[in-house]
Amino acid sequence: MGGRGPGPGRPGHLHPRPLPGRRAGAVHREARALRPRAGVHLDAGLGPSAPARGDGPARAGPGALAAGLPHAAPPARRRARDVAGAGPGHVDPLREHGGGRAAVPQPPRAGLGRGPRPRLAGGQPAARRGRHAHVQRRPGHLGGAALETESLILRAVRPADRERILEISSEAFDGSDYLPEVFDAWAADPGASFQAAELDGVVVGVQRVSPIARGVMYYEGLRVAASHRRRGIARRMLRAAVDEARGLGFERMRLYTDSADAGRLFTAEGFKLLTDCVTWTALRVEGGDPPRLGSPAEAGNLAERLRQDPALAAYGGIVPDWRGTQDVDAALLEDLANQGLVRVGAGGRGVALLRAGARRRLTVTFLGGSGAALQDLLTALRFEADSADLAGVRILAPTHHPAADDLGDVGYHLAEDEGHAYVYALEL
Repeated sequence: MGGRGPGPGRPGHLHPRPLPGRRAGAVHREARALRPRAGVHLDAGLGPSAPARGDGPARAGPGALAAGLPHAAPPARRRARDVAGAGPGHVDPLREHGGGRAAVPQPPRAGLGRGPRPRLAGGQPAARRGRHAHVQRRPGHLGGAALETESLILRAVRPADRERILEISSEAFDGSDYLPEVFDAWAADPGASFQAAELDGVVVGVQRVSPIARGVMYYEGLRVAASHRRRGIARRMLRAAVDEARGLGFERMRLYTDSADAGRLFTAEGFKLLTDCVTWTALRVEGGDPPRLGSPAEAGNLAERLRQDPALAAYGGIVPDWRGTQDVDAALLEDLANQGLVRVGAGGRGVALLRAGARRRLTVTFLGGSGAALQDLLTALRFEADSADLAGVRILAPTHHPAADDLGDVGYHLAEDEGHAYVYALEL
């Protein structure tokens, strides 16, 4: 599992080596298709690994990283909910390939990680703290370690897969999946790994991993064909992605979903819930001034104020956005301010971070502050929605957001029919 590189490969087999504490299994891959330590191990007895290391201190922001995220916002369809066909299900026993003990050899690690372990490719920029992270690969690397267990192969997505992947996507979320809008960007992104799962020569699933911060891998886009669900395929794909991230030296994996079924799968695989958000909505209002835009110069002061705000802990310290669950810090605030996505209340006592590309409603992915300053900001957002000819405002807020009363006082209502947004994290 990895990124994409030029040149085709040819089939080859690994030399067997037992893995400590795991049942015998086998890995088949395309020649040169495996970056260092990106081996995938699937076994009937494989379970979640115990957490070992903490989160890295830096984050690759949405600006310079490209973070494997689309450069243009998709239409306002159902977003990265972000798993189709990923119910817990039963993991079918896997047939051992060749009947012998086999495992992945241990070549040198790729240049991703932090501290004395492998560093970010090209060196870690001091000022931007990991913003140029990408999945590093060797010359001729095909991307995506090919995996075969019971003829299930995980490899890089190819242009020829487009029609089949869009067919799988059409079966997800009542046909409102966003994946068709980002397929080209994902397939062309050299800083991420967009992977297809094949069974008997047919693509039956896809997933994507991309580094979003120093030591942090983001997981998204898991889809399994309706005809192949509840056969343990989603679980095997997830485990393969976790193995790759761990092998590359990453310390944490994060993901966003609004599927409760997917949440049960992630929990079973060792992921912990960072935040559970509900949606508050309000209609637009005419006649007032929109809120003040935050400037990059005040990012440090805003970040310091948010560090003392109980809302930050309620959000788990991150922004619950399907495009990437970034840490809320001065670097992120500066990036978003440069994009015109920060709104500030009087004296900096209210802060709203917006999602780019609003099409129907102004969407707030992080809300900080309380009291009169925050209430004024919330009202001004409704004025901004009107001036932008949007229907209203949508705010993602943790179920126990400390400013819930402020939201209700200025005309926002809990949208019971919009479900929850969950962010999970796994220590690798």
